[in-house]
This record gives sequence, C-alpha cells and structure tokens, in this order.
Amino acid sequence: MVLLLSAGVVGLDGCGSTKVITAGKSIVYNDGLYNASNVRVFVSRTEVVVSPTQTIALSHVDKAQFNAVLMQHKPMMVRQVISMDAHEMIYQTKNIDSWSAYQDMEEKFASAQKQIARFLADKHETQLKLK
Repeated sequence: MVLLLSAGVVGLDGCGSTKVITAGKSIVYNDGLYNASNVRVFVSRTEVVVSPTQTIALSHVDKAQFNAVLMQHKPMMVRQVISMDAHEMIYQTKNIDSWSAYQDMEEKFASAQKQIARFLADKHETQLKLK
C-alpha cells in the first residue's frame, strides 16, 4: 500500500511542468511607458526635420548623400522614431553637423532596436527599460 502511494506522489510531481506565460510587455523610455503587448508592427525611421510638416528620410544613405542633405540644412535636426502600430516613440532628436555625429546616432539607435528585438523574443521578460 505504501509503495502505491509513493508512486502516486511521484506521478503528481510531473504534472504542472507546463507553464503558460501571458504577462504583458511594456517599454519604458524617457518617462514614457509604451505597451508593446499587442503591437503587430515595429518600424523604425531616421529623418531630417526641415519644418513641422516636412521631413527628409535618411534611411540607407551613404556619406555623399548625407553630406548633400547637410549642405542644404546645416546644422540639421535629425529625429529617430520607433513606430509601434499607430503609436510613435521618439527615440532621440539632435542637431548634428557632421557624418560622424550621424554615425554615432545610428549606432545608438541600432543598439536600441536590438534591445527591443531581444526583449520581445524573451517570453519571460515583461518590461524593458530602454537606454
């Protein structure tokens, strides 16, 4: 009788090893809290802000293209944005006047994008404090 009881307890230990994680995901950045749980599309962009209604895309520009835009708008305000469906998170905005300053911005932005991708892939993490 004791042997059967022990076998029953061992059998129960194996039950419940399946875990379902349904916690929401959020991103904290610059005093903002962004709900990333149900976001379907994350899109990033880098742009020159010419006026409140006009921007110039800087995605995939080389040094010559960058310098051509810089000559027209020096110093230029560069904004980097991560769009989460209909919501936008402005990652950084800076006035820059050189290719090297632009490259520094791009490196920091790429690092943030990698942090977000790792965070979204990790089913156990629920909050990312983006730097």
